[in-house]
Amino acid sequence: MIESKAQQIKIVFAGDLAVGKTCLRDRFLEEKFKGNTKPTIGADVVFPKKMINNQECQIHLWDTAGQEKFDSFTKTYFRDANGVILVYDITRKHSLERVQFLYQTIQDESQNGCAIILFGNKVDLENERMIEVTEGEELAQSWNCSFFETSAKTGINVKEGFEKIFEESFEMQKKIGTKIQ
Repeated sequence: MIESKAQQIKIVFAGDLAVGKTCLRDRFLEEKFKGNTKPTIGADVVFPKKMINNQECQIHLWDTAGQEKFDSFTKTYFRDANGVILVYDITRKHSLERVQFLYQTIQDESQNGCAIILFGNKVDLENERMIEVTEGEELAQSWNCSFFETSAKTGINVKEGFEKIFEESFEMQKKIGTKIQ
């Protein structure tokens, strides 16, 4: 009997330093919050398997560095991505400006286009909010992408957001047939 090969899907996390990209990934994969994570240097990749639309998929989940000095590396990860999760911190206005810059970089670098989702993270810090929900909603609407306000700490909307980007990335991969390099 021939075993079917899992569909490979590449998803990239991008956002400013300390917006919670690694914590969101860990919350989704391990269903727990790990505080005090160290900044990602370059990129970190994990390979979870997930069933998407009744097909086994090998997800290549790239967690990229948020520091601007790594931008030249980060943009290369967008080239063959099927999906990108752009993350900002609702308590830091600059982090929203940063995802706007990264969105433009994706448009410039993505060879065949990719699914994009916007996460406004750290809703557990509501009393420190500097970015209104409507700002994230309007930005996502202008990009024609999905939007979730999340909390890696409490788990709010993390599973739902990941499931959405997995489905959209799976459909994008089928549509354009990109192969991970």
